[in-house]
Amino acid sequence: MPLDTNRTVEFRSSPARLSLVAALSVAMATLGIALGWRLVPNIAPGSFKQFLGWITAISFTGTFVIAVVRLFDLKRPTLVLSPKGFWDVRLSAEFIPWSVVKHISERSYRRRKFLLVEVLESVWQSPSLTKMARWSRGPNRAMGLDAMCIGTGDLDVKFDELFSAITAYAQTYGAKVD
Repeated sequence: MPLDTNRTVEFRSSPARLSLVAALSVAMATLGIALGWRLVPNIAPGSFKQFLGWITAISFTGTFVIAVVRLFDLKRPTLVLSPKGFWDVRLSAEFIPWSVVKHISERSYRRRKFLLVEVLESVWQSPSLTKMARWSRGPNRAMGLDAMCIGTGDLDVKFDELFSAITAYAQTYGAKVD
């Protein structure tokens, strides 16, 4: 059955997937702490391995906090598609209109698929973008991806279903899709 692009479609985070992310984050943060405090044999004080341990502990503690906060906010949709645009709470505090979307495509990295949404430069200057969207732009550009990346790893939808839905909306409202 074709998707009705005149209505709004919401996608939510999956509690099971967020719980798994939280559990794996605790495991990785624990490993990082063990390396940082040199509880693992053969870790020299001030070594790169010790430094890497602390970076791992900090990074995965942050990931854990984000997953837990999102677990307590499951009533709010994570991604919304509507005639006026798309809204991913991980990227923006408001809808991003279809008129500013230059291109949508899909990419794979290590067997994980994600959407690339290229937008006009003015969107990157918008105060409604989240810090995560701003901070990830530089690393994404370094990898040749000057776009917003939308993954489904924590959503209650399969990638192909999301790609079909966003493609239908984008084509209906004027964005270019590969």
